Amino acid sequence: MEINWDLIPLFIGFGVIQGSIIALGAIGLSLLFKTVNFINFAYGDSLALGAFIVWQLNQVLGGWGVAEVPNIIISVIVGLALVGLIGVLFHKYLFRPLGSANPLVMLITSVGLAFILRNALLFIWGREPKNFLLPSQQGLH
Repeated sequence: MEINWDLIPLFIGFGVIQGSIIALGAIGLSLLFKTVNFINFAYGDSLALGAFIVWQLNQVLGGWGVAEVPNIIISVIVGLALVGLIGVLFHKYLFRPLGSANPLVMLITSVGLAFILRNALLFIWGREPKNFLLPSQQGLH
C-alpha cells in the first residue's frame, strides 16, 4: 500500500484540532473542580447542551450571516453565552445551596443533573447525528 505523503500534514492538523477539543473540555473540568471543590459529573452533558444550542442556532440562522460573518461564529458566541448562563444558574440554585452538605450529596446531585440533561437532549434533538451548515469548501479527493 502506497502512502500519500502530501496528506500527512493534513492528518496532523486534524489530530491537533481533535486533541484541542478534548483538551478544552479537560481544562474546563479541571478549572471547575479547582473552583468549587467537587467533580461535576454533569459537565460533559453541559458541553453537549452547548453544542446542541449552537447547532440549533446555526440551523435557524442558515449558512451565511450579515457582512460576510458566517452565522456559525454568531451561533458559537450566542451559544457560549447561553450555556454559560445555564451553568451559572445550575451553580446558584442547585449546587451552592448544597455547598455545606456531605460531598456524597453533591456527587449524587451532579449525577442526577447529568441524567436529566442527557435525557432532555435526547428528547429534544433525538439520537440522529447532526451536521452544521457551513459554507461549502473544496473537498479532498
